[in-house]
Amino acid sequence: MAKLFISKRVEFARVGGQAAFLCMAREVIKCNWREFSEILGVNQRTLRDWTKEKFRLPYESLKLILKKSGLAYTDTVKVIDLNEHLSNIARRGGYSHVKSGRIIGGDKEYRLVKWREWWQREGVFRISERPKSAIKIPVRDERLAEFVGIMIGDGGIASYHISITLHSVDDLSYSRFVSRLIKSLFGVKPKIYFKKTSRALDIIVQRKKLVEYCQTLGLVKGNKVKQKVNIPQWIKDNRSYSIACLRGLFDTDGSIYKHRYFSNGKEYSYVKISFSSSSEPLLVSVRDILINLGFCARIGKRRNSVHLESQKDVRTFVSLIGSNNQKHLKISRQPRKAGDVPELVERASLLTR
Repeated sequence: MAKLFISKRVEFARVGGQAAFLCMAREVIKCNWREFSEILGVNQRTLRDWTKEKFRLPYESLKLILKKSGLAYTDTVKVIDLNEHLSNIARRGGYSHVKSGRIIGGDKEYRLVKWREWWQREGVFRISERPKSAIKIPVRDERLAEFVGIMIGDGGIASYHISITLHSVDDLSYSRFVSRLIKSLFGVKPKIYFKKTSRALDIIVQRKKLVEYCQTLGLVKGNKVKQKVNIPQWIKDNRSYSIACLRGLFDTDGSIYKHRYFSNGKEYSYVKISFSSSSEPLLVSVRDILINLGFCARIGKRRNSVHLESQKDVRTFVSLIGSNNQKHLKISRQPRKAGDVPELVERASLLTR
């Protein structure tokens, strides 16, 4: 059956020639139209369309009719190749579509929506066929250590790209800082994609060489929690690298917040700092580095976060480690006396690090 529809077609020399030929062949074979369709192995509707010359008769069907009827058809018949037949069909369909006032390709807005869905789901992660230039290999310094902290916090490594996912509103200015940092380190300008279904954005660099280089730094490909991601030893062994790495970690998975409570009718407010992770080795490393830097750090009871609660530690953290994330630059200063309204101060100078 399928072969009948994809085979060559025949074109009769005159209009009505195909219909006349089919009627004559049915009379010679001495059968009704239902039996005729069964002989040809087609649906009655298909045979009716051939009779009305809505479609051209397949070449294989013509040979079968001549064999069954014994007719020797002498009228001029042109055999049309499959490609030519399909081209004619497409041309006629296109003319009909335009004549009816419709747009070729369907609804433009619908196609654009579907394309964007595909792009966010998989298109953005596909490797471009064009050749990629090599990345710049940076020296190991504080900037690279901070990049490692950012990747451990909110980054991810796949086979052919790295990505960093941030909040599209709260971390918008920070995403620009991260993009500049990546470009300065590796000589590659990242692309930023805003997700349509959530308030999130992805900073993506498609470079297999960058993926391979990140693994040499101690970063892992795939699920970080299952692989128990940790701070690389080359960072732990260097004080300034450890500070920079902590900055990247706290800017992504850390929080600076105000703890409020009431006592004897008065409100008290204190600033606290915490870092959250599902990797226990990472939490232990963060705590140990903070202790070595002179902080009184502890892991919470649920063992999924590290906390700094002393106001002295908070002030030291801001001055020593600092932040490049605007949402962390606004902190609360501890009230001088009970009942004072906490004063918000912006540490904009930390951006110049």
